[in-house]
Amino acid sequence: MFWFYDLPHIPSRQRWLPVKTFTLAFGDPAYDRELGGPTSSNQVGIGDVPHVLAVDRAEYDPAATIHLAFWKRQKGLNTKVEKPAGSWALIVQVVPGDGGPSRSLQIAATEAKPSNPKFPGSRYVVEGCEIYAIPLSALREPVDPKSPSADVPAKLKAGDRLQVTVNNEAADKEQLTLNVGVIAQPVLPPPAATYGLATLQRVDAAVGTTLFATAPLPQAIEYPDLLSDLVAGHVRRRGMFLWPFAGNGPAGADSGHAFGFLVKVDRTGGGQLPSAKADFEKSES
Repeated sequence: MFWFYDLPHIPSRQRWLPVKTFTLAFGDPAYDRELGGPTSSNQVGIGDVPHVLAVDRAEYDPAATIHLAFWKRQKGLNTKVEKPAGSWALIVQVVPGDGGPSRSLQIAATEAKPSNPKFPGSRYVVEGCEIYAIPLSALREPVDPKSPSADVPAKLKAGDRLQVTVNNEAADKEQLTLNVGVIAQPVLPPPAATYGLATLQRVDAAVGTTLFATAPLPQAIEYPDLLSDLVAGHVRRRGMFLWPFAGNGPAGADSGHAFGFLVKVDRTGGGQLPSAKADFEKSES
């Protein structure tokens, strides 16, 4: 399934040419199945009730984002997840792979709680049954008293471990800790396919290739139901490809004219090609 969207932008302070622009938006179910994967979690019994902290994968590259949530769930069949009682805080630490001492990290543009001698490091308010996203690029080194205004990105290397902890500040022993790995290879695989946009040109007199890419990465990743997936232990992901392009002559200029078809060829050589004019789609605008 794919859509065309007319997203015009007309400059107000300079001359411009009336070029019709569109955005091709599409997804690939076969690629989405490759994006899904198991979670990583840790379960601790608190007051004889299982409490769970989970993240969406076990390893992350420096450009990835950690998605996490925690909850409690009574024992028994068909029980629902619940929000743990108390006031909970999040702490992120890095454990160097070379054996050096661990150090607390900060999260950029996020307000930390006041310091607490019982829980050293930067702490952030979190609640149960909520999804939190932490880009690794947003992690920062601890503030240096000599230069408190310095903004130093976290020095993460392949082989390091990130330790994510949530603890109930009303009870020192109520805490959940989970370790994830930092790797150099991207965790987001490219699709094993080639995509192209075939467009009708010169009022249906010819077909041209307006867009073409082999194994492109998606522009966005969607999560259909991330909390339920974290509870189930397997996260579904949907890659969204958003490609802007300009219309080709009369065919592309008329929003009521069918002019586009998404071509796909996979690693086996199989794919989808237009067989008739009726296969081409119109713009959604």
